[in-house]
Amino acid sequence: MDGMLYSVPYEYTVPYEYIKKKVDVKVIDTTIEIFYNHNCIASHRRLKGRSGQYSTITEHMPEDHQKYLEWNGDCFRKWAERIGINTYIAIKQPNSVSFFRTY
Repeated sequence: MDGMLYSVPYEYTVPYEYIKKKVDVKVIDTTIEIFYNHNCIASHRRLKGRSGQYSTITEHMPEDHQKYLEWNGDCFRKWAERIGINTYIAIKQPNSVSFFRTY
């Protein structure tokens, strides 16, 4: 699991320490609360409307992953170019950078 709680059609993060842990979820009209051993470990504003939305709390990510929050298409293309031509070509394809989401 990648630290996301999937509530089709929405996704909510949990702190990375709880990845692969069994959690309980309380769904309220405006809030999603996530519990581990009866302790609230995350609370998100409940998403509504368009499916595919996600709610990410930066502090839920490991510190070494937080640096990627500032990456954009140019960053990914420069990174791909340093790896090699085939990676660069793949990243340059239309909509390929939208594949990369930061959690």
